[in-house]
Amino acid sequence: MTWLDRLKKIWASITHTHEHVDRFEQACSAGSPALAFMKLAVQQAEAGDLDVALQNFQQAIVIEPERADIYANLGIVLAKAGRLDEAEDRFAFATELEPERAIYYVLWGACLVDLGELEKARVQYETAIALKPRHIEPWMNWALSLSRAGHTPEALEKLKRVLQLNPTSPQAFYLWGAILAEEKQYEDALNKLSTCLKYEAHHPDALFLSGVLQQKLGHPAKAIALLETLQTLIPDKPEALHVRGECHLSLNALPQAQAYLEEALFLMPDSPDILLSHVRLLDRQGHTHQALSLLEDLDAKGQTPKGLFQVWANLLLRIGDFPEALNILNKQDASTLDDEDALPYFQTRLSVLSRLEDKAILKHTLREALARFPQENGFHFAEGTLYAQEGRYSEALQAFRRVAEANPDFREASLNVGLMLLQSHDLEDALRHLRVLYRQNPTDALTVTFYALAQLANGHEKEALLKLEAICTSVENPPIEAFSAWVYATTLRNPEGLEELLKGFYPLEGDLSRALDWQFAEAVAYYILHQGESKGSIGTLHEASLLWQGLQGKVVELKGHPLEAWKNVTPWHLWMLDL
Repeated sequence: MTWLDRLKKIWASITHTHEHVDRFEQACSAGSPALAFMKLAVQQAEAGDLDVALQNFQQAIVIEPERADIYANLGIVLAKAGRLDEAEDRFAFATELEPERAIYYVLWGACLVDLGELEKARVQYETAIALKPRHIEPWMNWALSLSRAGHTPEALEKLKRVLQLNPTSPQAFYLWGAILAEEKQYEDALNKLSTCLKYEAHHPDALFLSGVLQQKLGHPAKAIALLETLQTLIPDKPEALHVRGECHLSLNALPQAQAYLEEALFLMPDSPDILLSHVRLLDRQGHTHQALSLLEDLDAKGQTPKGLFQVWANLLLRIGDFPEALNILNKQDASTLDDEDALPYFQTRLSVLSRLEDKAILKHTLREALARFPQENGFHFAEGTLYAQEGRYSEALQAFRRVAEANPDFREASLNVGLMLLQSHDLEDALRHLRVLYRQNPTDALTVTFYALAQLANGHEKEALLKLEAICTSVENPPIEAFSAWVYATTLRNPEGLEELLKGFYPLEGDLSRALDWQFAEAVAYYILHQGESKGSIGTLHEASLLWQGLQGKVVELKGHPLEAWKNVTPWHLWMLDL
């Protein structure tokens, strides 16, 4: 349920708490047949049986054709059913029957706002305000109607008028916060909700919405504290239990997350949103196939909660099923997503496409992403990477520079600026640029590696070799980029020591998922050692050949000559350097 849906629910509650509803309930208890039919009709409409409800309204009108209450309630039911023109007629007739009742003008005004007739609506609201000049309800309803119709600035102006009449109105501050939350202005929304809670510490809606927004802003502990307070008031609110489960999930507190999500699911077993959170929980617990099965069930039932396809695609991406991940993403039309959902959608789609080697679709998606999010650094970084892969180094340099200037903490962008300078043979500029990064972070393996490459390019082979050796021998599981650069520096500075270098890393130990990387570097290094005029034993070359053949049997991408294959599967930025 979106916040606009919640606002509609609030509007419905406002329309049902005025005097005319009290009057028909009192009349029913006094034995009024017309109002008994009306009460039954309202209940039937709320249960979804509109046709029967309209028949009972008609019975009420036949019995008492001059009762304004009946027409007003019939208008509410018709408006909820989307039959706004008919609803307007009923509200108008109610004002004719009882022109002194402000509530009927409020209802008429709300209907006119939904019809897009803002000027006509203004007339009705001003009439209601003239009848009740010291009451905030007409102003509140006017603000709510405007926000529901998407006229946020006008809605906020009406709320300011409410606060002039009653500066401590909790409901006004809550409504203001809810409107700002719908506009994705989460920090400002929290400020208004905080004021609401200042004047009514146990306002349940404000507590719940504040918890949701804290969770969205990445503050799960604060969200949990607010929801704990809410649960002292409403222990079994499934939406609150759901959000609390999500908060514990983000904190990696899986037992607590499971407890709250299961309780929420018990209360609302068919909620797609809670089921999707359960998918995330199963995935985090390592039950990947169960998570996928539940996603398939949701999709088969036509239940597509917010974020379904992205969660599904990310799960498939993680297990390496890239074609199916793309198929899932293709079910989603990005143009129908708001920015909050579209951003992660494009991020996931680009991650999938980058692994499928379909450059045409990748470029098209990247253009779409940049058109919608021109300030998103991650997309400019992806653009720079694509340019670099195509050999368009000056354009790649511009893209990486844009990112690095916009966000100096985006380390990869700054590193790639240095590499693009190297590729463009601006060797001294590259050395200066990477030296600054190295001095800022002298223990980071990638930064050291990239700076060492710049030193190699500028002829400082000894210094580069010492840095790479230090990183590879002092860091647990050094990055393959650092090891590859160390191998390369050794072939330049001390090719005779290459075989001894490799022996220090063989047999492999530690993280087995990196075994192919190390074996790959080792096999290619043997070929480097024995090509051209390099001298070496036939046995060593034979060992390298066997290792290479074994790797080709395991990794389909390793085709052709080892050096060319290395360029294809090793991070591109190390092997475009023509040193």
